[in-house]
Amino acid sequence: MNILFGCIRRKLLEQGQQGDELQTVLGQVNIFKEQLRDIEITDEKYEALRLVGENAICFVSWVRCRAYEWVQKEKRRAIRNERSGKGGIGVEIDLQDSLDEDYDDTVIRGDEHIPQRVTQLRSIPNNIRERGSVNDLVLKQRLIAAQTREAKLLEQQEELIASKAKVEKEKNEALIAAATSKHAVKQNLDKELKQMKNEIDNLRSSNRLLTNQNQDLKDQNIKIQSEILSIRKQGSQFNEMANNRALEEQKNSITLEMMEREKRSFQLELETEKEKNVILRREVDRMTDQMTKLGV
Repeated sequence: MNILFGCIRRKLLEQGQQGDELQTVLGQVNIFKEQLRDIEITDEKYEALRLVGENAICFVSWVRCRAYEWVQKEKRRAIRNERSGKGGIGVEIDLQDSLDEDYDDTVIRGDEHIPQRVTQLRSIPNNIRERGSVNDLVLKQRLIAAQTREAKLLEQQEELIASKAKVEKEKNEALIAAATSKHAVKQNLDKELKQMKNEIDNLRSSNRLLTNQNQDLKDQNIKIQSEILSIRKQGSQFNEMANNRALEEQKNSITLEMMEREKRSFQLELETEKEKNVILRREVDRMTDQMTKLGV
C-alpha cells in the first residue's frame, strides 16, 4: 500500500503539480490511506482485500481526474494570457504526456480533440497579423466566438470531470462502507458461529449425561427384573407351602373327625358297659337277697 501511494505522489510530481494543488491532492491521498488502515486485511479475508484493491484503483482514477483538472486550468490560463497579450502562445500542454500510459486514459481524458483544437486556435492570431486585411475584425470575432465555445467546452469538460470525481468519491465511500459493513457482518457471523459451537458442545455434554442416566436406568431395570423373578420364586414357594399346609389342615381335620367318631363310639360302649354293670349289680343284689332268704 505504501508503494502504491508513493507511486501516486511521484506521478503527481512528474505531472508538474505543486503548491496548494499538490498539497490538496496529497492530503486526499493520506486521508484515503488512513481510511484503508481502518480495514482489517488478512490472508483469510480475500474478499475484503479485493474491495480494498478496487477502492485503490478508483482512487487512482480520481487522482488522475484531479491531474486532468489542473491541466485544463493551465490551458485556460494560457488562453487568457493569449487574449490579454501576456504571452502563453508557445506553451503547449499535452494531456497525453501528463498521464501514465499504463492506465486507461478514456475515463480521464474526455474529448481527445480538445488539445488539437486549442493548438489550432492559438495559430489564428498569427494568421490575423500576417493578413492585415479588412477581414481582421471578422476573424477576431470568429476567434472570440471560437474561444468562447472553447471556454464553454472546457467548462463542460470540467463539470464532467468534477461529476466523475464526485461519483468516484461516492463509489469509494460506498465501497469502504460496504467493506466495513461486511467486516462487521463477518464478526457477527463468527460470534454466532462460536455461540452455536458452544451450544453444540453443551448438547453433546447433555447427551452424554442422558446416555449415562439411561445406562443407569437399564441397570436398575435389570436389577428390578431379577428382584421380580426372585419374588415370583418366593411366591411359588409360599403357594407350595400354603398348599402343603392346607393338606395338613385337611388331614388334621379328618383325623380329628375320626377321633371324634372313635370318642363317640367309645362313649357309647362305655355307656353300654355301665348299663351292663348296673344290670349285673341288680342281678347280684337279687341273687344275694334270694340267698339270704334261703339262709345260705
